[in-house]
Amino acid sequence: MANPLDKQASMGALGGGPCLTRPNRALTKRGSFMADDSSLVLVADCGGTNSRMQIYSVPHAAILGFSGRGKRAPGQLLYEEEFQNSNYIKQGKGWKDIYFDFLSNATAANPDRSISNIRTLSLAVAGPVENNKVTFTSIKPAWTIDGNALMHELNIENVKLMNDFVANGYGLLTLDESVDCKTIQANPKRKGGPIACVGP
Repeated sequence: MANPLDKQASMGALGGGPCLTRPNRALTKRGSFMADDSSLVLVADCGGTNSRMQIYSVPHAAILGFSGRGKRAPGQLLYEEEFQNSNYIKQGKGWKDIYFDFLSNATAANPDRSISNIRTLSLAVAGPVENNKVTFTSIKPAWTIDGNALMHELNIENVKLMNDFVANGYGLLTLDESVDCKTIQANPKRKGGPIACVGP
C-alpha cells in the first residue's frame, strides 16, 4: 500500500487531481533555487497523532508531462520532518504553527536555497473533507484546516485537502507493479476495473 506521505500518494498536487495547473513564471525568482523551470510542492500527512511533511522541487516540464499511471511523481526531496501534534495542542497551537516551524527548519537545513515560495500544498488528512475543509474529531480541542483559507493566509496558489485514503488511492495509481506490489492471488486484470484501498 502506498504511504500517504510519499509524493506519489499526493497526486492531487502533481497530476491526477484538481491541483494541477500550468506553471506561472511570475511566481519564480531567477538566480535562486526557485528557478524559472521549477516549483516548490509541499506534501503532508496530518493525522490525530502526527503531522509528517515533505517539500519537493518539481520541474515544470515534469508536471505538465506527467501522466501518473504506473510512474513515480517527479521532483527532488529537499527536506522532511515529523511533528507530534500533542506538543502543539498543549500550547494551544494549531496546524499552521506546524507549517511555519517546518518552513523555518527547512530553511535552516537548506541555507543556499530559497524555499519560501510554496506553489502547491497537498494535505492528506485523517477525516472527512468537505469543501476543501476538515475538522479533526480525533484531536481535542478539535483542529479545523480550511484549504481555501490557507491559500490566502499562506499565499499559496494551490491548496488541496484530501482524505488520507483518497491520497492512498492516488498513490496506488502510480505504483510499479513489478517493483512495488506483491501478488497474493493471481487473476486476470481488467482495464478500468475497480481498485480497492483497504486499511484498519
